[in-house]
Amino acid sequence: MQGAYKDSELVRYGFAHNTPKNKQKVKTGLTVTADGAIPVHFEVHPGNTTDQATIQDNLKQIRQALEEANWPLDQTVIVTDRAGLNNQLAHLYDQQEIKYLSGLQPRTVEHRKLLYSIPASQLEAHPLSKERGRYGYYGVMRPIFFTHDKQTVAAQALLVLSGPMRHAKRAARA
Repeated sequence: MQGAYKDSELVRYGFAHNTPKNKQKVKTGLTVTADGAIPVHFEVHPGNTTDQATIQDNLKQIRQALEEANWPLDQTVIVTDRAGLNNQLAHLYDQQEIKYLSGLQPRTVEHRKLLYSIPASQLEAHPLSKERGRYGYYGVMRPIFFTHDKQTVAAQALLVLSGPMRHAKRAARA
C-alpha cells in the first residue's frame, strides 16, 4: 500500500514473505477447494496480523461450512505451510477432527530432537523421488507428539532430507 492510511483499520506495517517490513500492507486469507481452487471463504486482516492468529477462527469456519454442506470431515485435509502448525494448533486440528498436512518449524526441544535423531544415512535409504544425491529427496515416517496445556496429541511426521537444500547449504558454507 502506498499513501497515508492513519485512519485505516486494515493498512498496517507488518511481515509478509514477499514484501519488506517497512511497507504498509493488508493481508487476505483465502480458503479454496483442492479440485479447482474454488474460493469457499475469504477474509481481510490488518497488515500486521500473524498467520497463526488467523488459523483458529478459519478452521472453525471451515468446519462449520463443511458441516452445513454435509461434507464428510474424513474426506477433508487442511494443507498449510509451517506457519499452520505448532503445539496449540495440532490440538485444535485434533479437537476439530480435521486432518492436516503441514510443514513444521521445529521450535520445541522435543521436535528438534526428533528432527536430528535420524542420521542422513538412514534417510538416504528411503528415497521419495527418482533423483538421487544432490537432486534427491528422502524421508521416513515417525510418530510426533504435540503438548499443549499439559495434554498431548500424537500425529505422524514425515522427516525429509532435501538433497537440493543440503547442497545449497554446503555451497553457502564453502
